[in-house]
Amino acid sequence: MSTEKNTIKLFLICLINLVLFVGCSTVFADGEPIKIYTNDHEASNGGVAFNFYPSGYSDGFWWGYTNRHQHSHHEMLSGEYGAAIYYSTVNTAPCAVWLEKNFLYPYFSTNSNFSTQYDPETYYASWYDSNNPCPGINTALSRIENDDIRIRIDYELVDLGEQDTNGVGGSPIAFRDANESVVYVNSERHVLLQTYSIKNISASTISNVEFYQMLCSYPYGYDGDYSSYASDNFYDPLSQYTPYNPVHQVGNFRYDIAQWGANPDHNDWICFSSTVEPTAFENGIFCSNGGVPTTGTYVNIQNRSLNGNLYSVFSDYYYYERVAGAMQFNLGNLDPNETKKITIAVMFGCGPIQHDQPIPPLPDGCEDFDLSIDNAEECVHPSIDEPDWPTTFNYNICYAFGPSCDVNDVNIVSTLPA
Repeated sequence: MSTEKNTIKLFLICLINLVLFVGCSTVFADGEPIKIYTNDHEASNGGVAFNFYPSGYSDGFWWGYTNRHQHSHHEMLSGEYGAAIYYSTVNTAPCAVWLEKNFLYPYFSTNSNFSTQYDPETYYASWYDSNNPCPGINTALSRIENDDIRIRIDYELVDLGEQDTNGVGGSPIAFRDANESVVYVNSERHVLLQTYSIKNISASTISNVEFYQMLCSYPYGYDGDYSSYASDNFYDPLSQYTPYNPVHQVGNFRYDIAQWGANPDHNDWICFSSTVEPTAFENGIFCSNGGVPTTGTYVNIQNRSLNGNLYSVFSDYYYYERVAGAMQFNLGNLDPNETKKITIAVMFGCGPIQHDQPIPPLPDGCEDFDLSIDNAEECVHPSIDEPDWPTTFNYNICYAFGPSCDVNDVNIVSTLPA
């Protein structure tokens, strides 16, 4: 009799677990439920695509055919893009806690105690905002919380405009080359802004808040992976961008974790950037061996001990081991109901590699200007025979901008034929 009861009890437990599993699988049956894209969620028709879970975690970024990236669509992230947080009273102290409960490919569970909030209006959604001229599904939000903190994540797809063949007009993705010199490539015209708004929902002050962002990517190239940190102050067109959602905090996204491959025929870059200098950073390796990592960047984030390496390389392709990079931002204390924000920009880029500071556009009202050359009769003309060329000649270049224009540090370059 006792055995029969235990059998019935075990059957009911298994049935309940099966129902719960099916229910959870149904919610996210098609992968990441938050899909932000210009054309489609895998960029198979061109453009870019960013897919997220409500925690801001992703295992699926895609880049399709564009004027800048003349290749068929492929994944840019088949690794891990995720965030963690620490504060003095977190239940995982002295370790940070991940926002996402379950990482994918390889599958493993984290130490997260956050849950998605299924408020019918604000739990998660993605849509086309007609105020934003960027095509496709260009806006999204999600929200998670535990007993102490609520995190709202807003997303906005940015269109920086068409670029020339070198990508001028894109946001610079700065990285360290083989000599550890800082160079850059220009981004694709479409860039993603992702803002975490971290609110104290407890009755007490929360102290020593630390936020971590990690990237373990999969840029095109199977012969090696590279990751680096750079903070050089290149001109960034995102500093001139006005978000359609004012929650996003923009400026010069000069603090970059960039990753790229080593395929000479098709090499792409992926980057996450901040306008705020990180408290600490890391370039290392994501090592999972098919389960929960026991070493590498994932563990260093949990242990709040980023390695400070400017550069990392992993030369042998292996599914469970890739380069990884991370930034740490110390946000201080949060009083009850206080919110602090951090905005991240995610972008893709390709060559050519640039070494010179990008030239910013002229200020408004300065597009038209007058240029004239004095003493033109002293200039050398091609009709003059070589023996008659003067050894020296002088000329003045005069320029004038409109009255509404204030221009500093003007450089005029005059080039003579060889």
